Amino acid sequence: MLLLLLLLCVHHASAEGPMCYKCDDVAQASDCTNIVTCGAHEECFVQRFIASNLRQYFKLGCLQTDVCTHNQESLFGFGFQTVQTVGKRSQDSGPEVSKKMARDVTSINRKSRETDEDMVLCLECSDDKQTQISKCGSPPTTSRRCFKCDNVASPKECEAIVECGIDESCFVALQPLPIHNGKLAYTMGCQRAPTCKTLMSVQHSIGCIECCSDSYCNFKVCDGINATKTTTTSTTVATSTVAVIHRPVVTIVGPVSADYNTSMTLTCQTDVVVDSYLWALDGHQLTTAHSSTLAIPALNANSTGTYRCTAIKSGLSGYADHKVHINTKPGHVISFSKLKDPQSGVVTFACVFEGYPPPRIDWSFAGASGTDLPTDVQIDAARSFGIIYTYNSGLHDGNYKCAARNYFGGDSQTVSLP
Repeated sequence: MLLLLLLLCVHHASAEGPMCYKCDDVAQASDCTNIVTCGAHEECFVQRFIASNLRQYFKLGCLQTDVCTHNQESLFGFGFQTVQTVGKRSQDSGPEVSKKMARDVTSINRKSRETDEDMVLCLECSDDKQTQISKCGSPPTTSRRCFKCDNVASPKECEAIVECGIDESCFVALQPLPIHNGKLAYTMGCQRAPTCKTLMSVQHSIGCIECCSDSYCNFKVCDGINATKTTTTSTTVATSTVAVIHRPVVTIVGPVSADYNTSMTLTCQTDVVVDSYLWALDGHQLTTAHSSTLAIPALNANSTGTYRCTAIKSGLSGYADHKVHINTKPGHVISFSKLKDPQSGVVTFACVFEGYPPPRIDWSFAGASGTDLPTDVQIDAARSFGIIYTYNSGLHDGNYKCAARNYFGGDSQTVSLP
């Protein structure tokens, strides 16, 4: 007999009631996002109040089943009336009785915000959370609702609900956490359909990753998953280890600067073998770059900036940024030469220069005819090439100078005719 009583006590202690929304003051019942597990002899309830300033609000939570059965009633929309009454009811009626009844009901849990001046318009009960939030005239929600928690040991520890977007499903992942030595934990919430498809395509040797389409379905979809994979003999215990899929850790290797118009190569390195690479420059994707290396043929104003390499592995991505600039250099004339054709009388000049920012190039002349550059000396737009089509010693003989200069300095070289 004693053993039977103990077993009954254990069963009673472990029994659980429905999961219900619990909030003390919300504008609509559907605004409540907190969840609790009620006792074995309790139901979900909703009360609607009107305050002395005519503000209406809702209270939700758990209530003993027999209290619900005998006290459900409503003043909302139809005057005072009994929604459901079981058993004998007092002959008194009206708002004062309703207020007293509400106080009797809420005295079970006095965390509500109602005052003695607030009147209860409605008390209705439900055996599940889904119908609870549509009681007492609160408009029902049409959005998918899912449990939302990060890194909890059990779905029962999750006490938050979130409304998902129109293109989202409920999501749950039971996976090892590296920061907790591989111990499994639940992450629950909403995920977009493409992300769900990618995550669920990955093979998991331990744990669970699932998406589902019904409200609250991520509470039980990973039930029954073994927390560890352990084999035991009479003398030894061996626990298997698994690789945890994570975002790739990305590093870009390469120079941060180079001279103007020189080439450069960047390499994207990752801690794991990845499926694909994407490169971008200042937020604009480089559509022809899909390997781990990126060749920059000529460094100029159009190819400097911040390069980003994104590495993708099993739907998870990581990235790194690398800023590239051009080395500054004062203007410098590398060479300045002339070539005179004695037969045709044509004279050509070539000025080779460098520097960054690109230097300003000036040509000048000093000779017997004066210090102004002869008007028939034609120089190209780049200021690197000049030509005299008909040489005249009296007009053209003298010293010709090509000078290159920018903000950081410059120099020049001189050639002479004849």
